Formats: sequence, C-alpha cells, structure tokens
Amino acid sequence: MRITQTLLGVVALLVLPMSLAYGYEEKLQFQFPVNAKSQSVIGMQFITNLDGSLGVKGNISYYTQSCSRYNCGPKTYYNFIGTWDTLGNLTSKTAGSLPPQRVLATNGTEKVYAQTTSPTGPSTAGLDTRGYGYVDVPASHFTWCTPKNQIGVIPDQVTTIPVCVKSNGDFALNISAETANAFSTTGYYNSTGGTATVGSTTCTNPVASGTQCTVNVQYDPTTICTTSPYGYAYTTVTLDLATDAGNLPGWQERFTITGVPSCPE
Repeated sequence: MRITQTLLGVVALLVLPMSLAYGYEEKLQFQFPVNAKSQSVIGMQFITNLDGSLGVKGNISYYTQSCSRYNCGPKTYYNFIGTWDTLGNLTSKTAGSLPPQRVLATNGTEKVYAQTTSPTGPSTAGLDTRGYGYVDVPASHFTWCTPKNQIGVIPDQVTTIPVCVKSNGDFALNISAETANAFSTTGYYNSTGGTATVGSTTCTNPVASGTQCTVNVQYDPTTICTTSPYGYAYTTVTLDLATDAGNLPGWQERFTITGVPSCPE
C-alpha cells in the first residue's frame, strides 16, 4: 500500500464547510484484551491499497496492569499501527506508532486527522470524542431496524419473520440479493435447524436514504425432531443482504421452538 495523504493545509481546514456531504460514520474496529486500559484508536491517514481500494491507517494503544486487593503491578504498554477498510474492518496490525499529528478540524463530535476526496466525495477519518476511531466515506448504508441477536419463541409450524431494513447512508441503497439460512444452535436436542427462505419483500431498488423496507423470511422448522423431554428445539435464523453498501453484518435471531416431536429411538 502507499500513503496518499498525511497532513493537509491546517489553516485551510480549521473549519469543515457544513455543506459537504459526509458518509456514514464507521467505527475503526479493534478487539482489545479484556484487561486493557486507556484504550485508543485514531484514524490518521488515508491510504491507497495495492488493489486500488481506499483504506485508513492509524494508531492503536492501550496498557495492561495486574492488580491485587492491595496494590497494582507495573503497567505494560502496547502500541500498534493499524489499517482498516472504509467499513472500519481491521485489515492489518503491526507493532509501532505513527508520529503525532495535529487535529485538522472539529466536526461535531469528530476530531478530523485526515481528509481526502474519494470517488464518492469528501471523506474524513480521525477520533470521535465518544470514544472510538472513525472513518467517514460518502456511500450507501443500511442498518437493521428489527433488533438482532434476540431470543424468540415460536411453535413448530411455518412462521413468517419480518425483518426491517433502514437505508441511512448518503446515497440510495441498492439490494442485489437476499439470503436466508437456518442452523441448529445446539446439536444436543436437535441436529438440524429447519429451513429458511426469503419470501416477499417491500425493498424495491433504489431504497431512498432515510426510508425503511421489510424482507419477510419464511422459516419452516417442521422437519426437526428433538430429544428434549419438553419438546423444545433451538435454532438460529440469519438474513444476509448483498448491496452496494459493501459487506455489512447480517441479521440473526435465535429461536426456541415448542411442540417439536421426539426423534425416533
């Protein structure tokens, strides 16, 4: 990869014009150890990857310290240089630190350390004062307005599961495919998860930014048998969207199915 930008003209960028369109803010992801303290992630440079895609480079830092009831041991500091894609996914990590950089501008809760013009418009990266590094690239985007990672209870019959999608990026969202799957959460009671397919949908391209639509998942658990003495089975249903917003996380929900027939002896 090669760096396309470090610092810009500070004087010219003390205030970012409010008329500029900024993309959906993505957090720069990093999995800190559970005992990490003073956690910090800052996006500091835009880079062009070898495949021509835009990326972000910046600093990751934290320290760990073991403490007993009465005292604490020495602090161990960790510093890494990280790179991320424009969805905030970590793509590499190496030991070290980039030199300190001056904040170019402040935009709401964002402290801007880098700015560039991507094919879709002005883009920024830096630190959000709510406690995370960020990257803003104008693009389409969506979130799930139906809560995910919940636990539902359904009977042993074909069930329609409506899943709400909200288009909330700079541009209208285009969905090219929807894929639903089901799998067994535990093989102890049931070794199969039934079947899930995409049924009807109100998501008609393009889905305008700021609007919502629904994808209906048809879930059929009737092929499942169980060894549970209570007639329970446990499955997870997922829904993934292929869109022009990139590889965003899918939706999923865990279900307890009641009234499931016992498996043959």
